[in-house]
Amino acid sequence: MVLLVVCGSISTVTIEQVAEAERQLGVKVLEPNLSGVLVSDEKLGAAARDLAGRVEEYLTQDKDVITRLAGSKDPILKIQELGKQLGMSPLQVADRLLLVLSESFKRIAARQKLVGLILVGGDTSIRIMNAVGAKGVSVEDEVLPGVPAGRILGGKYEGMRMVTKAGGFGDRYALVKIMRYMKSNERFQ
Repeated sequence: MVLLVVCGSISTVTIEQVAEAERQLGVKVLEPNLSGVLVSDEKLGAAARDLAGRVEEYLTQDKDVITRLAGSKDPILKIQELGKQLGMSPLQVADRLLLVLSESFKRIAARQKLVGLILVGGDTSIRIMNAVGAKGVSVEDEVLPGVPAGRILGGKYEGMRMVTKAGGFGDRYALVKIMRYMKSNERFQ
């Protein structure tokens, strides 16, 4: 079973959780090239296609993958500053960045048989769910306190197993625990 984690949060907690998952589980962590995504739809599309292609390489090798916007806050702060110079609000900048993740996810999900999805960050979860036409989540379990596990309701991926986690939530091992849960919980498969 191959898992995909889509992580839009750049909180310090999330950055530590991703690093721990990479260390303990050998998960491949991939980031999009965000250069130019604020000013060009072509560059945004190219970033999403490139990320999707790199993710698919690992998924086809049966390797779990975490996609994230950046490994630290610095690149995102620079992009936010550029957005400000371009007259964009922080919300507009965040929307463009999350669009890269959601567009890459749509490409991946259309071509790969995903059996599990983990979404990290509230805005990320909303964006991905909207991108695939989901109407909600049927909660079936709680992986950790405040971390629900369930299945997508509605849309093209109805029934896909998923877990959502707030970006700044949990200890440094939370993502490792979530991924292990998804891999080992027979009742939830």
